[in-house]
Amino acid sequence: MALVQNQQPTTLMGFLQWMSPTPYQVSAASLDRSVAPFFAKYPRDGTVTLWISVAPAAPALLPLPYVPVPQNLYQSTSMPYQGCYAIVFSKNGYVGVNSADAYNNRMDDLDSADDCVFEEMSGSRPSCRIEPIFGEALSHQFWVKRKGRSITRRELVRQIAKEVKRYLQDVSLRNDPIPIDHVIILGVTKVSDASVQPELAVC
Repeated sequence: MALVQNQQPTTLMGFLQWMSPTPYQVSAASLDRSVAPFFAKYPRDGTVTLWISVAPAAPALLPLPYVPVPQNLYQSTSMPYQGCYAIVFSKNGYVGVNSADAYNNRMDDLDSADDCVFEEMSGSRPSCRIEPIFGEALSHQFWVKRKGRSITRRELVRQIAKEVKRYLQDVSLRNDPIPIDHVIILGVTKVSDASVQPELAVC
C-alpha cells in the first residue's frame, strides 16, 4: 500500500477509507485487560463501537473486529506543522498489524515491507507519541535512520510495536507486564518533523 500523503491533521481521519464501523457495540469494561491503559479514564458504563478493516478484494479469511483508540493529536508548541501525513500498515490488503507479530518480526506478508520511510526527516531519532484521550501519554525517542539509511516499513512497524510494549509496561504496574497481542497497529502519522504518532486499535 502506497504512502498516504496530505492527511488532515486529525487522528484516525486518514484511515477511514480502509475502516468500516459495524452495528455492534461492547462495553469498554469488557475489553481485554491488556488494553486497559488505553482506556484508564474511560467511563465505566461507556460503550465502544467495533470496526473492521476493508480490503480491496475479499480473501478467504475475514478480518477480526477491533476498537480504534481515540487519541489527542500531538501538536508542536511552536507553529502548526504543515507536512502531516500518514503511513498505513497492511497485510494482504487489510489495514492493521498485530503488535505481537510486529514485535517478534513475523512480517513476511506485510504490504510494501521493504519500502523506505521518513527519508525526508532531518533527524535520526524522532519522538514516538502515544496520547490516548482516556489514558496516560507517553513520549519516547526511537531510531528511523542509522548511518544515513532510512528504515523500511517492516523495520518501522517493529519499532512502533516496541514503543507500544513500552507504553503498556510503563503505564501499568511494572511488576505485571501486559502482553501486546491485543493491540493492533493501523499506521503511524508524522505530526511534526521530529515526532510521529502511532494509530492504534484494540481487539
